[in-house]
Amino acid sequence: MRYFAVIIFCLSTIGVQGQIKDLHVADSLFSAFNYSAAASLYTRLQWGYDSVAVFRRLARCYNKQGDYQSESRTLLRIPADSLTHNDMRQLYYAHSYTQDSMAMETWGRRILQQYPYDADIITSVAADLMQKNKIDSARQLTMRYLETDTTNLNVWRQYAYSCYLLGDYAEAQRSYLKLYRKGWKGLEVSFILGVCYGEMNDANNAYDHLVRANQIKNGRDILILKLLAKNCMKIGMPKESAEYMEQAIELSVPDSLTLFGMYNDLAEAYFYLHDYEHAISAFQKASKCQPTKAITYYNIAQMYSGLKDPVGMANYYKLFLKHSSSLKDTEDNREMIEKAKAFVKNKNKR
Repeated sequence: MRYFAVIIFCLSTIGVQGQIKDLHVADSLFSAFNYSAAASLYTRLQWGYDSVAVFRRLARCYNKQGDYQSESRTLLRIPADSLTHNDMRQLYYAHSYTQDSMAMETWGRRILQQYPYDADIITSVAADLMQKNKIDSARQLTMRYLETDTTNLNVWRQYAYSCYLLGDYAEAQRSYLKLYRKGWKGLEVSFILGVCYGEMNDANNAYDHLVRANQIKNGRDILILKLLAKNCMKIGMPKESAEYMEQAIELSVPDSLTLFGMYNDLAEAYFYLHDYEHAISAFQKASKCQPTKAITYYNIAQMYSGLKDPVGMANYYKLFLKHSSSLKDTEDNREMIEKAKAFVKNKNKR
């Protein structure tokens, strides 16, 4: 009986040693960025002597592969009393990637109950709260953190943005200026400082920051251009104001080619609904955007055919023929031209 127990012990030891060896192999595969092979090996080891450690390693593989759902499911197999701070953070971010807002909120709250100064989670939870329009909650959360630690600029940013959204422009300006002086001179900081200074009737500073925001956007943002025009007038720069407003107006009006495509698609939708009157209206607007586009006039004639209106058909077939020289010489186009000519000829005989 004693020999039998020894044999079992030896086999068990050999099994554990084999698992440890396989674990080292899987770790090496992970380090070599071979996440798929590492995950396969970790999966085979998950019922071994240290399953919790394997679950964590397997979850890391899923994270690297972008399989965040499998990552969170694997981490949830760890007993609740064995979950570390890092495990909970990993769960939080996995749910963030899959946009599971309720799970994010649950894990975010749990982390902050145990680790109230986890600035990364504070920052992320505050952003999530603002996305849910719980702006005051985001402000309170970040404010509590900043009462103890004023050095974390990521938290300052969320606090500043919550103040801006709540219309507290003086506090937002003060907070964003802190970021600006620390080298944060991107679009968000420049634009919001411009808005805040404008709301505080400091047009000169508003202009300076909006100019920077406009440069970042390459002069392609309508709102920034309108605000520049407004503040230029306040500081006695009417010429520049007019130039900025001209640019804003130009951006507000879609180019003719874009409008043509949009009206053309609209007309096609009405055609499939057999709503020929609205289809004609849309095609006519399209023709104003591209007056020499022959096919548009042909399409309008077809819509009049649906309304059984020969006069309308003839008028638009004539316009089609007038511009048909721009069409490519294809069999389909030749057929359309012949069809239009025949219809106009027969109509003139009557």
